[in-house]
Amino acid sequence: MTTPSNQIEIPLSKTKLFLLFAGSLVFVILGIWLTWYELTTSPYHRKRPYFGLVIGPLANIFFGTAAYFLCKKLFDRKPGLIISDEGIFDNSGAFNIGLIPWTDVLRIKEVSVGKQTFINVVVKDPLAYIARQKEPIQRRLMKMSYDMYGSAIGITSNGLQCRRKDLLELLKANFRKWKRKQNQIVNDNHIS
Repeated sequence: MTTPSNQIEIPLSKTKLFLLFAGSLVFVILGIWLTWYELTTSPYHRKRPYFGLVIGPLANIFFGTAAYFLCKKLFDRKPGLIISDEGIFDNSGAFNIGLIPWTDVLRIKEVSVGKQTFINVVVKDPLAYIARQKEPIQRRLMKMSYDMYGSAIGITSNGLQCRRKDLLELLKANFRKWKRKQNQIVNDNHIS
């Protein structure tokens, strides 16, 4: 959706977010069941001793955390992503990155993690974006992303009302447009 002030707003998809939230809750319930089964079943009847005591709590931590962030997003009324002449305002995922000015952006690339593909925004000073995060878990996850993939900022279309391919092209096109505008300004100043 385009607004009159030359910015593109991509809303959060409440349907996608709800389905992800429901899926996370299913895995939390399975984690609880695995743990309960392990604690209440005789060791002689189990094929893999202590499997449920390891996998169950891990599932609860991972999918419980995902459910928490997805629940917060379900009630978020702000657009998921805004692309403007100033840059990208990212509110699409668990981390509210805020404004990423085009002046900070070095490149926009795709990164695959298993079967999931993310759009990474490579910025000049990723540590500054990591430091902006208020929650320690978010800072740690962004630092891990930076260490593994070279970018602390990953944008996914999973919770947005658009497809990843379209979002990637939209981001790259607007970045190219901004760079052309900057080159034109430099050339105009150089001629004067």
